[in-house]
Amino acid sequence: INNKGTAYGLYKSFCDSSKGKDYGIKFITNTSNYSTLRNNLSNGKVAIIHVPDHIMACVAYKDGKYLILDSSASKSRGTSSGYAWKTEQEMKNIGVKSDFYIIGKR
Repeated sequence: INNKGTAYGLYKSFCDSSKGKDYGIKFITNTSNYSTLRNNLSNGKVAIIHVPDHIMACVAYKDGKYLILDSSASKSRGTSSGYAWKTEQEMKNIGVKSDFYIIGKR
């Protein structure tokens, strides 16, 4: 969206398109529930997550923490190295909104 950022419908549209097929991915669901996020991560899915004005990937859940990959590493998000393991509370503390877009293999 011009001067606004990414429209969240993009994720499903991309996965449903021929590009999603080319990359072998499909849109599973969007959820605001952390337990649904954990279950999907534990089953090999990944999620698109967002903080104000930025999106990141959440790619794993292990030992009570989520693995976040950040393409624009930030000290303020605790992702200076480009990734970070965060608890649910730490994710909330850095502003992760509870709208998760789950992506899986076709």
